[in-house]
Amino acid sequence: MPPFKQIARRTTRHQIHESGEIIPEAMLNDEFSRMLILSNDYDGRRLIRFNFSSHEYKPITTFDPATVLIEGSIDYKQGEEPSLVAVFSEDVTLYDDETNEKAEEVPKLVRNQFNYSDKGLQTLDPRPRDRIMETEPPATASFSANSSPGTIYDAYINQNKKPVYGIETYPTTLNPNVNRLASVAERMVIQNLYDHLLQDFKYYEDPADDVRGHIGCLLPLWKFTSELTKYLSVTNLCWNPQYSDLFAVTFGSFTFSKEGEGAILLYSLKNPSYPTYCFPTDCAVMSVDIHRKFPNYVCAGFCDGGVALYNLCHNTRGPEKRSERGVHNMHIAQMQWDHNLTDNLLSFYSISPDGVIVKWTSVKNGLKHHVLVTLDISDFIETSITEMKAGIFGSGITFDFHATQKHLYLVGTEMGHAHICSRTHSAEALQTFDAHHSSIYKIAWNRFHPKVFITCSEDWTVKIWENVGIICKPLLVFELGSQVYDVEWAPFSSTVFAAVTANGEVILYDIAVDKNEPLCVQVVVFLKNTRIMHLAFNQVYPILLVGDDRGEVTCLKLSPNLRKGPKDKKLHVPTDKKDKDTLEITRLDDILATVREKSG
Repeated sequence: MPPFKQIARRTTRHQIHESGEIIPEAMLNDEFSRMLILSNDYDGRRLIRFNFSSHEYKPITTFDPATVLIEGSIDYKQGEEPSLVAVFSEDVTLYDDETNEKAEEVPKLVRNQFNYSDKGLQTLDPRPRDRIMETEPPATASFSANSSPGTIYDAYINQNKKPVYGIETYPTTLNPNVNRLASVAERMVIQNLYDHLLQDFKYYEDPADDVRGHIGCLLPLWKFTSELTKYLSVTNLCWNPQYSDLFAVTFGSFTFSKEGEGAILLYSLKNPSYPTYCFPTDCAVMSVDIHRKFPNYVCAGFCDGGVALYNLCHNTRGPEKRSERGVHNMHIAQMQWDHNLTDNLLSFYSISPDGVIVKWTSVKNGLKHHVLVTLDISDFIETSITEMKAGIFGSGITFDFHATQKHLYLVGTEMGHAHICSRTHSAEALQTFDAHHSSIYKIAWNRFHPKVFITCSEDWTVKIWENVGIICKPLLVFELGSQVYDVEWAPFSSTVFAAVTANGEVILYDIAVDKNEPLCVQVVVFLKNTRIMHLAFNQVYPILLVGDDRGEVTCLKLSPNLRKGPKDKKLHVPTDKKDKDTLEITRLDDILATVREKSG
């Protein structure tokens, strides 16, 4: 194909460039030739492109037949275009002589007609990308199936079988949150049912106290019973030191010749219908105590001489740790926590009628025991051989550690002896005296006075003692007319104590008001041959618990006359704890001083 030459002629006049420079006429007269040939020199570029189907780079074999040799720099603009006659003719001028304004206009370059595209159609060049940035296309698959009456029938049969298969695979245990929500719902229902008792517990005060003088009464509130302990006796009671609405009850039998099961139940005042925690045991549980600083730990003593440690935070029905057998040869009469942590290890004490007091320490592998003291029980063995043959030993062994003097503790025995012992002198007791004529069921320090303690016995008496010098006789003696199974000081006063008898009576004294007559004598159990075995004062609320030998626990509220506290010289009740403790000690000292003068 012959080359095509294009000759562009300029006018003889000078042209002005866009930059403002004048283009000379010689440059304008230069001829530029452009030739079109068949061969393409750009076919050997060997461009490659990534193929997603084969996951490899492949060369590009086909190209666009149009090749841009010289890119244009002039954009197309709609407007008046010069005619071909004006382009190729030298005689024709680009302005009219009659219009001076057109003559002064600067001529513009003609756009390239061979390679022109609108600006809106132009696209940006694709930027290069790494292979790791490119995502793989989603996988494709082909599916085909045949439809027939048989396949349709099988599909319906399998669809009906799926729900049955799903039910069988469900877990058999409930979510712990379900139990928690059920407990909350149960409490709401119980509080609505026993709303009248809640109102009495919170707000009711007996108006008869205004006309009875110093005499008071006990208001029955709730009764706690369970089918698990229907034929068992209440062997011990204990309030939780931090959660004032929670208390523990142990169940067993006082006839030790008959082996039977027992239980540890923890009730809450928010739900008296069912225990919050339940721990069934293989043998009778005789004693329980809850730690003061760690209220989730509960220690218990059993009829076979073993002890166990329970953790309320663990969702189990068994003990966390249990002792080995053979440390105690008889039943555990009482348990008490040691609130002084040794090497950050929990420890508690146990006492048994075999005369051994043992300290138990919770270690990693179990419970480690250490014999604190061994009492001389030769007189007990000689005089009670008939009782041992009958299998009745009683539950009269008791002890109590001092609140401030950590090394000092009291021990009461089956023979009516009381011992004042020390941890530093474990070989023998510091002092021994004849406290009662029969078994001592309870011995306890006063909650306020560091030298006063109280005892109760099977000989129908309650006695108040003072640990000063050699103890010869008690300061006060109270005849209650029946066996006294338990006695306890009140937490709100140093002069108030309560006792329970075999006649089913709760007797409450305030020696600051009357040293001879009780302020309240009330029968709580009305069934024949039913004895009240234990009682426990609440640390916060004016209530107390009593448990009988038929497995029933009763909650009683004290009337205002029974819970009067001391007042200062201005007849104001002190609010500060230290001031109140000092006033309680002074009050009790004044009362005991008058007793010493009368006794001579």
